[in-house]
Amino acid sequence: MKLNWKKVIGWSVAAAVVVGIVGFNMHQQQNTDTSKKNVYVLIPLSGPIAQSGHDYQKALTYAYDNLKNPQIRLVFLDDEFNATKAVTALSQATLNDENPLVVAWGAIISFAAIPAVKNGFVMAGGTVELDDLKKFDNYHRFSVASSATTELATNYLAKENKKIGLLYSYDMYGSNGYKVFSSIMNQKNIPFVAMDFDPNTLSIRDITAKFLLKNPDIDTIFISATATAPFLKLFQELREQGFTGKIVSDMSFAQKFVLDSLGKYAEDVVFVTLEPHLDNPRTTQAKEYRDFALRNGMYPSFSSIEGYDMVNIINKMMEKKIPFTQKSFTDMKEYDGVSGKVLFPSTGNTAYPFILAQVKNGKIIPVTE
Repeated sequence: MKLNWKKVIGWSVAAAVVVGIVGFNMHQQQNTDTSKKNVYVLIPLSGPIAQSGHDYQKALTYAYDNLKNPQIRLVFLDDEFNATKAVTALSQATLNDENPLVVAWGAIISFAAIPAVKNGFVMAGGTVELDDLKKFDNYHRFSVASSATTELATNYLAKENKKIGLLYSYDMYGSNGYKVFSSIMNQKNIPFVAMDFDPNTLSIRDITAKFLLKNPDIDTIFISATATAPFLKLFQELREQGFTGKIVSDMSFAQKFVLDSLGKYAEDVVFVTLEPHLDNPRTTQAKEYRDFALRNGMYPSFSSIEGYDMVNIINKMMEKKIPFTQKSFTDMKEYDGVSGKVLFPSTGNTAYPFILAQVKNGKIIPVTE
């Protein structure tokens, strides 16, 4: 099934309203200091995935607080994870900024912000690599890539020699997961069954019941979906309806609100994440990041890790007067992030060092293959 990206963006902007800018935090109150560069951060501070936005905000703020010589000022804008609200808030905030520097969290928001920022640069937090963006040169995708995490999970599944099913959300994120998953499985001649679902559906129970009824011999299920309420319900319904096999997910699973919400239904799930997310990280840098994150009300999820790294690299580029261009990142080649070496392998893209983990007795441990 081919997803029409224009329709996806159209859906996200259909309920267009004019939105204001959320209140400035402590770093935004000293606007008389013109020596600092504003960094406009588009995140969902309200709405269905606000928890992820608040984790991201905490990470950026904590990184800022630890800068010895801040060259930047963070300006947080609540987009409610709605593309039109994001563009409206951004246009209001940057009205007098001739060269805005923008951080956009989420693929849909990045997709909307990049063409809207005509004379500036966007640090895109979108997890999905979109071919449609290749015609633009005013962005760098500084985020984990869903295609890479899905590839890691799919190759793990391919070694299992199991009867595999796929449940994926019919949106930008889940459809990209389906594309990567099906491509790898077809190349390896491994049969599978798949079912998509609306990420905002209210009938997950019916979907899982139908999926299990049609495929009673399935013993492994891969879930690739945006972490909305239906995503959470999938894990519960599969277990309550008698599925006892292995459940594997991608990085959507590696978030605090997901684990908190699922409770016992998170047990034994295998998923893709980053080193600081483990309960006992295996590197000193990852352990230090996890410790300070937990001490300060943050969570070492991929969102917070990206946010922390991004503030530091933006400030470093400002200090060294490195221009914000795609070439600057490919020339940089790599950055020593808290999860390991972050690479800039191609124009506009970032590669993170992923690992497979599993929930065991409520703890997150690495998967030993």
